[in-house]
Amino acid sequence: MLLRRIARALGIGRLYLWLKEGPHAGRVRSQGVYRRAHATALLGRGYGASGWVESGEAALLERIGREHPDLGLIFDVGANVGGWSQEVARVWPKAQIHAFEPAGETYAQLEAATKGINVRAVNVALSDEPGEATLHAVEGQTGLTSLHDRDLAAHGMEMTATETVRLMRLDDYAAEQGIDHIDFLKIDAEGHDLAVLKGASGMIERGAIDLIQFEFGGANIDSRTFLRDFVRFLEPRYRILRLMKDGLEPLVYGEREEVFVTSNFLAERVTDTAL
Repeated sequence: MLLRRIARALGIGRLYLWLKEGPHAGRVRSQGVYRRAHATALLGRGYGASGWVESGEAALLERIGREHPDLGLIFDVGANVGGWSQEVARVWPKAQIHAFEPAGETYAQLEAATKGINVRAVNVALSDEPGEATLHAVEGQTGLTSLHDRDLAAHGMEMTATETVRLMRLDDYAAEQGIDHIDFLKIDAEGHDLAVLKGASGMIERGAIDLIQFEFGGANIDSRTFLRDFVRFLEPRYRILRLMKDGLEPLVYGEREEVFVTSNFLAERVTDTAL
């Protein structure tokens, strides 16, 4: 009720109608205003937030830590230099954490950063098929390293560094390690997240992974994957929510949700009785 009163006082409803149906809507000369409004709306919805707090990752770990204080096994896929693994080790000091990073120099930094804590660093890229592939990188930007040769010209960058890396399926790795259940799987694979999930299809179908965090954004343009692909692959076994800095927003999929600006999602496994 209070929010409605505030909105009414600010004239938000009238502003919305003016933007939608006013004399300037759909006209070329007005597009500068609408572009700014669109950019502001995306920021307001949390798209493009890169900080630990702004992206919602801090709030998510706090929530899961409260609701599931005894997680035993966590996978960090695309671990980079180990920041997420370190934070997870702090929240769940007794958990076993497997951190996957294929880039050679970055992997060395990951090993050094996680030495002495409950993290097992693995120098491999998870994918939908085993084998080898070319890893592409921008010099000095480890967070952009990808199995896809991304077109970053709009950002003034180019992927000029490459190396050959080993690929594994998550299902195969879990079988080799005698792992039959994963409490929390986090994926940040720069456009390769769906392939990682497909490589875990056996465990997903068995209901052997409880929580899955994945990223969606500009890298998915280069990998030619859509948010719809994740929805089709995960639902109805999982309920998908989008990370916000103060909580989670349930995803109600529609074409307008295909926003290629970085955002993180959480897929929560639905119990068999709820399917």
